[in-house]
Amino acid sequence: MDEDERSARHEATSQPDLAPIFRERDAAFRADLRADVEAGIAGGVVDPGLDPDDVAVAIVGQLRGIALQLLLDPGGVDVDQVRRSVTGYWRQVLAPEPAGRADQEGR
Repeated sequence: MDEDERSARHEATSQPDLAPIFRERDAAFRADLRADVEAGIAGGVVDPGLDPDDVAVAIVGQLRGIALQLLLDPGGVDVDQVRRSVTGYWRQVLAPEPAGRADQEGR
């Protein structure tokens, strides 16, 4: 997130009239993520048991939380390390379950 985006986010929280603009941006971002998850499900690379809307909300929420931490303590977050960790986490979460794993876990 660059300085302009950080400033815009700060303005959104301190200027209520900007909230609708950020809601629209978030809705568009979630829609893009939802479409990506749906495409992944259709392509067999994303677990079909996942709800695309839930995944989109979770990703946006995680990104917003990371961004807030960067705003509050820019030196306290290793962005490259977080990117690697988060990418690995989402790859594991989104991957289809191997055959038999769902049965073993009682799903």
